[in-house]
Amino acid sequence: MKVFYLFLSAFSLFAIRAQADDKLQAGIEQLQAGVKTVSTEKVTYNQEFTANGDQMYIVQLKQEEVGAKGKSTQTIFDFNLADIDVNLISRLVSGNVMYVNLKAKNQQKLFRETVNGVHNGYSNEIKIFVNNVDEARQIIDNLKMVVPIANDLMKKRLNLTDYNEMLNWLKANITNVNKGTSSVEQRFDFFPEIAGKVAIYGVETNGSKSKTITSTFNLADITSNLVFFEVKGKDVLVSLPTVRNNKLIKVSENGQPTSYDKEMTIYAAGIDQARDLATVLKAIIEKANEVVTAALPKTSSSVPAIIDDMNTSVAKIDLGTTQISQTFTPDCVSELVIITSTAKSSKEEHYAFSFRDLNPALLDYKVRSNVMEINFQTLAGQKLVKVIKDGQLQSYTDEFSLSVNDPEDARSTVYRLKKIIQLCNDQYKSSVPSGDMKTITGWLTANIVDVNSDETTLNQRFTNPDGDDIRFEVTTSGTKTSDVEVFEFNLCDIDANLVNFSISGKNLFVKIETRYKQKIIKAYKNGKNQSFTSDLKIRVNDVEAARNIIEAIKAAVQKCK
Repeated sequence: MKVFYLFLSAFSLFAIRAQADDKLQAGIEQLQAGVKTVSTEKVTYNQEFTANGDQMYIVQLKQEEVGAKGKSTQTIFDFNLADIDVNLISRLVSGNVMYVNLKAKNQQKLFRETVNGVHNGYSNEIKIFVNNVDEARQIIDNLKMVVPIANDLMKKRLNLTDYNEMLNWLKANITNVNKGTSSVEQRFDFFPEIAGKVAIYGVETNGSKSKTITSTFNLADITSNLVFFEVKGKDVLVSLPTVRNNKLIKVSENGQPTSYDKEMTIYAAGIDQARDLATVLKAIIEKANEVVTAALPKTSSSVPAIIDDMNTSVAKIDLGTTQISQTFTPDCVSELVIITSTAKSSKEEHYAFSFRDLNPALLDYKVRSNVMEINFQTLAGQKLVKVIKDGQLQSYTDEFSLSVNDPEDARSTVYRLKKIIQLCNDQYKSSVPSGDMKTITGWLTANIVDVNSDETTLNQRFTNPDGDDIRFEVTTSGTKTSDVEVFEFNLCDIDANLVNFSISGKNLFVKIETRYKQKIIKAYKNGKNQSFTSDLKIRVNDVEAARNIIEAIKAAVQKCK
């Protein structure tokens, strides 16, 4: 029974297609009969309308304009009925000449024009001359019948659904294109071992010199809904813009990488080939996203194992005269070490950070100075990345970057990074003990420690003399002076939501503020009373120490409720 239904369905589709072909043929025949010679006092228009026998929606209008003295001009329009804007078909009059006016969709130049045997480019408008209003009405009626049929047939013309089938179609159809007295050499190829990766090879000739330009990219990096074809002069081009306008198309000249581009073009032999190329490219790009995602590396649930795999991919970047060595330490609290070397110099950079602080939604890759990089940004733009360059501490930052060899390495590395961030968040275990306030304040007493900074030492003591009361003492010792500051406050007066990181250049603090920013923290300096304040800062050595102190203070404040 299922086979019978399938047969009926196929038969029905065939019958519908045959019926459409019959209606189109009937309409074409009426147009052929309706397009006639038109004569005025000074000019005669000899007109002939014909259709391609295999593809009747591809038509030709031949017009010969003969003047009173016998001088003639022949104009031929080759076009697809589906390119006519059916809503803009109109009858117009200019003096003693009446004509049916056809306009291309979206005012694009889609009608190929040849004048006296010479290709004259493309136009967006055609005039079919008529003898009277009845001829005009008949032509308009027939056009309004055949144009929708042509649109439907065009949609069904390319029955390509399989990804590999589309690849092979592109390989067969992206070929050399004749340009009058010259030609454009181009070919398409793909890399079966790398999902989505393709290349378009073109030869540019200038006099006796020629060079091979290779554009290598991944179909998943092209924006499918922005693929379009256009006419520039006598050339028909298909444009492929990249995702987010990023430079993701690697360009090589005679085998040597030269740059990255954000768009490339393919030459087409005509409008119909360009339309087919754009249609197949849009379809395969959508498929490519699925294919590329399915081919991404399988990862384990071990963060160190994933980082080891990632290190293998990004360890060495060869930029010709510059070599870059990169490695991550294999933990959620990690350090990226980058060594950049040239023949004359070498520099070393260290970026200490937590994968939990990175924003996975902002992980992206782009080209900077012809080097492909992955950009890292922290959540909420907090400057939680410690930077050391050539042994010197720098200001904390909210972003840094990693170099990669090409978009394929970038894609797999971003995938691994997102997995690491997810696992680090899922597997995070607090270092702060649970328990009552006394337990937590005891932990704070043990973990708020001294900090050395350049020529200054900060001795910090956080104590809990009684109940909720806290005494925080800071002794700042320099080469010549020493100051002692004391802050006394009640933990229950602290706003847990306002306990956070505070970064100033190279210095990292935990900032504490009172509820409603009330100035109720008692302050002393060198034994003398100071003005009451609403906040204070605890100096810390690194981000993880700060994170734990923030968590502990918030937990202690919660015990007040």
